[in-house]
Amino acid sequence: MNDLCSFWSSRRRPSALWAALVLGVVAMFPCGPAWAETDADKARAAHEQGVQLARGGKIEQAETQLQAAVRLAPDVDQYRYDLGAVLISQGRFEEALTHYRDVVRRKPADASARHRLGVALQRSGKTAPAIAELTEAVRLEPNAILVRKDLGAILLANGKLMEAATLYGDTARVHANSADAHNDYGVVLTRLGKVQDAIASFGKAIELDPNHADAQYNLGLSLLTRWRLDEAQAHFQAAIRLRPDYADAHYHLGRTYFRQGKFDQAIEQFKLVVELQQYFTEAYYEWGRVLLAQGKAREAVSRFTEALRTNPSHTKTQYELGLVMANMGRFALALPQFEGVLQQNPDHAEAHYHLARCLVKLERIDEGIAHYREALWLRPDWQAALNDLAWLYSTCADDSKRNADGATALADRSMAELNRMMPLVLDTLAAAKANAGDTEKAAALQQEAIDWAQRNNDEPLVKELERRLPIYKSGQPYHQPSAEP
Repeated sequence: MNDLCSFWSSRRRPSALWAALVLGVVAMFPCGPAWAETDADKARAAHEQGVQLARGGKIEQAETQLQAAVRLAPDVDQYRYDLGAVLISQGRFEEALTHYRDVVRRKPADASARHRLGVALQRSGKTAPAIAELTEAVRLEPNAILVRKDLGAILLANGKLMEAATLYGDTARVHANSADAHNDYGVVLTRLGKVQDAIASFGKAIELDPNHADAQYNLGLSLLTRWRLDEAQAHFQAAIRLRPDYADAHYHLGRTYFRQGKFDQAIEQFKLVVELQQYFTEAYYEWGRVLLAQGKAREAVSRFTEALRTNPSHTKTQYELGLVMANMGRFALALPQFEGVLQQNPDHAEAHYHLARCLVKLERIDEGIAHYREALWLRPDWQAALNDLAWLYSTCADDSKRNADGATALADRSMAELNRMMPLVLDTLAAAKANAGDTEKAAALQQEAIDWAQRNNDEPLVKELERRLPIYKSGQPYHQPSAEP
């Protein structure tokens, strides 16, 4: 779920706290005790004016009115909440927290007050106290699903997967009829690598609410990771029907089409993605890959260039563009792409290898040798790199760069790796031929594999290979035994 984890979607309906932070959800209904009528009326009027000013973007004037409301009626919670929201919008977190804490001090058993304080703490960057307040809010009001969602989001954002899984699992149990709860739990399960359980959770969410676009999308994404492509396609399409501007769903539907070999349909989805989100780098990247699969290298270069315009440090695009340029013989243009990859990931063996090949083509032999050696340091048994460097040491036009001993050692290692792999490759080819019905050819290939393993003095492998030879000679394919129930 490489690189896929950032795409999981959890529906975020505004919680009570978030509503307060954008002002005015219950702004007209103060809930404190009665004061002298004159002060209460003045406070109410100041609060109403402050809310209207804040909605109009006049933050400083809004603050003045809300400060007046709090001064006149210090025990009205909503006045403090709305003043806190205005202060937070100006980055004045400590002042805002003073007001949220005042409510909690007066009402320590009020789950809503602790919920608001918790999210305000998170907004101010105080993660640990935020988690503590939200945890207490859940303890005080176990059925408050919005509090659970906010706590879960913070736990996930801070890598506390097990705590988040426990919370979301409990939420799905407490709110068994909530599609949101099952969808959120599925997201956490994917982060834990429990894809099959996540599929069940997303399925439950859809059973409860077939119009839950995020659950449809998330189920599609889970199925895509399992290569259940037709099912994934159906759920991405359902998400798009429910939300036509769902860019992530269009993107992953395009990836699904690509894997199905439906290249034109994949490109159509990627076009829609970049219309919806101009800077969706991954869509340009995948679009370029589809064009490469169609043999349209020059068009692919344009898409990769667009991807790098939106994100100049996107290493996957840099690497692919480098390969395209190298394959087109434009080695000087390939160099900066591979160098860009290595700036961000110095241990990218493939980038070292292809950079070495380009440098050698440009007659920068010493630099090429260095990158070949680095590639082999990272992947010691990489036959292509062993062979290329051995060839260079043997045949370089510059006799000062030739290295007979080094070439021999590398060629020996390359041959040893070939010897090790050949019986395995022949064994696989024999199994494929037998499964296709050509058991005579399979038997011949299997005998060749046995001979190769014997030359390698690999007796355990010889015995393993010999087990399959009589099966092919009897005209049967080899199938692995079923796992024990």
